[in-house]
Amino acid sequence: MKLPFTHSQKTTIGVELELQLLDPETMDLTPRAQEVLMLCERRGLDHVKAEVHQSMLEIDTKISTDVMECRECIETTLSGLFEITDELGLVISTSGTHPFQRWPERLIFPSPRYTMLQKKYRWLVKRMNVYGLHVHLGVESADEAMQLMRSMYRFLPHLMALSANSPFWGGENTGMQACRPSIMESFPTGGLPPYLESWDELERYCTVMEKSSAIRSLKDLYWYVRPNIEFGTIEFRVCDALSSIDEIIALVALMQNLIVMSKQNPTKWQWDQTQQWIAPTNHWIASRDGLAAIISNGTEPRQISEELNNLVDELQETALQTNSVQELNYIKKFIKMGSGSSRQLACFRETNDLTKVVKMCANELRRSCRKQEPALL
Repeated sequence: MKLPFTHSQKTTIGVELELQLLDPETMDLTPRAQEVLMLCERRGLDHVKAEVHQSMLEIDTKISTDVMECRECIETTLSGLFEITDELGLVISTSGTHPFQRWPERLIFPSPRYTMLQKKYRWLVKRMNVYGLHVHLGVESADEAMQLMRSMYRFLPHLMALSANSPFWGGENTGMQACRPSIMESFPTGGLPPYLESWDELERYCTVMEKSSAIRSLKDLYWYVRPNIEFGTIEFRVCDALSSIDEIIALVALMQNLIVMSKQNPTKWQWDQTQQWIAPTNHWIASRDGLAAIISNGTEPRQISEELNNLVDELQETALQTNSVQELNYIKKFIKMGSGSSRQLACFRETNDLTKVVKMCANELRRSCRKQEPALL
């Protein structure tokens, strides 16, 4: 399979955030995406799209040059969407999973692609009621995309730990800081990417997968990091959806600066095949323990939160280049405050009520949108 790569001249940013549509009385998911999308179309609100279930939406940004422009896009779209959902008597929230939804009740959105996915993957697609943050960073060539993808392997546990926001599933405390990854890894092409040395090897891999009917395109690879040939980007797909725009933008700043530094120092963070062997264990520990995780490079233990603090210090000069010093430094505050999962678990310990956990996430999202007057639950 030939994969022509559309290059990007700069390390531009594009963000996709998956959202939950909620009934305000029960705080459960409600399948009303088609109503919302029709009203968005009438009002001319762009950057709002359907997702696999009728209780989900996705918003995306335009191609942004820095994190401030990216935040402006997110807040403008969310503000317009809040107005529409308020009018329809709905609530928007997001987190890696909805704490008590029952996945067998979910309705698939009636599009050809999602209908095809349901036919292919059966109950896995209904169960895929999880919410992620996807971040695109522009790269200049196919070869650079592969170099960057290998460099970024080592940081996937760190991004997972920071974004952890899915401790509950089907009304149960899973004991995980992020249970969403386990859902995505149930797909045969989900999770960690294989170790690939070059763009030619990726094309050979995709040829084999296409001929075996495993995939139709790169879009069918649900890897935690992958090249996107249409946009000319490296796409991070490892993160849970976060309920705070401040935290979203801090994560985006970290990813952009990691990519920029790796472009400038191509051999700095190269990943080899032996390190790939320990990667699944590191990912499991990060999803279980979040920011408290201690992972290994095969020789010595490393605390994720300490490594993240050191990374922020190391990336200061790069952040000056990308105009994101303040947003990058928020990572340290983020670590001190704790992840979204820690807040969800604390709320549940205090209230023993998962509807209040959902309300907390919905309020966080709305409060963090500076373009929207809070109308809290």
